[in-house]
Amino acid sequence: MALDPTAADITAQLAGLYLRQNKIEDAMATAEQALKVSPSNSEANRVLGIVYAALAEASSGRNGKNDENLAKAIQYLEQAVAHSQGGVSDPNVRATLARAYINQGDFDKAIPLLTDLVKQEPGWGDGPMLLAEAYAGAGRTAEGITWLEGRAADDPRLLATLADFYERERRWSDAAAAYERALPRLRTAELRARYASALLNAGGRQNLTKARDVLTELTAAALAPSGIDGRQLAVLLVLAGCEPASQQQAARRLGVDRTTMVALLDALEDKGLVARRPHADDRRRNVVELTQVGRDTLRQATRAGDDAEHRFAQPLDAAAARQLREVLYALIREGRGAQAAQR
Repeated sequence: MALDPTAADITAQLAGLYLRQNKIEDAMATAEQALKVSPSNSEANRVLGIVYAALAEASSGRNGKNDENLAKAIQYLEQAVAHSQGGVSDPNVRATLARAYINQGDFDKAIPLLTDLVKQEPGWGDGPMLLAEAYAGAGRTAEGITWLEGRAADDPRLLATLADFYERERRWSDAAAAYERALPRLRTAELRARYASALLNAGGRQNLTKARDVLTELTAAALAPSGIDGRQLAVLLVLAGCEPASQQQAARRLGVDRTTMVALLDALEDKGLVARRPHADDRRRNVVELTQVGRDTLRQATRAGDDAEHRFAQPLDAAAARQLREVLYALIREGRGAQAAQR
């Protein structure tokens, strides 16, 4: 029996074949032909929805065209889902529709789609993160926390996201605990900074001690390109503020003993950052001053330290930001308390 070439189902299947062969214009034209026969044809709507979703992705940044393509993608994908055979639509179609909803800011529409998909497709790696993004975008933080708490034990990737949701609710201790659990898996500078920020916001002596340790690592990493550490930066800062200075004056300002001061200056002198010369009036005493290389290094290190402080302080409230500055200042100075703790 001869097949009717204008039948919507056959034409739609041909559109799907063109799409698989990456013949985009043929796929679109054939799908549109199928929809003229049957506007509710699921396969034709799927083809056009997938194409327009890809076009929206490709045109992101060009707002007008992107919005138009995204709106068409949602229109066709909704029809594909609504008229799917047996009421069960392709998970890929629903996932594409959910992404389109998120891109358009329709987070509440994305949530039920993604909730079902994550349950039905446990191996879909992007699903949990997209659902968390939808909860955050919809402002449904409490619901997001409940869902993430149930999932994070089995999916450690979600711990950092859970911590972020706790921060939105100002549950700083819970946020710090979640970051601490996430760090062994994802030890990035950003994550450690967020962990330190949560600890500072949580407050308390133990949390401040932990924050100091984390910030010590981060400060050292920020200063590493300059070739100095926090204590050496403190020496350069002191010398820049009162040079030329005697070793004894610098030691008093830093709150360190003579032996420690000599060791610090020896290291800086070996790097060509400071120079020592006999005092004009008392040749038994040495005067210390920065070299030109030392001044250049100080500028570079100061910029790096300022950038690091700005990055750490962004998630903090006013009180915690003040604590951060105090902690960073103490780290740079490496005062008597830190020195005693290291002995």
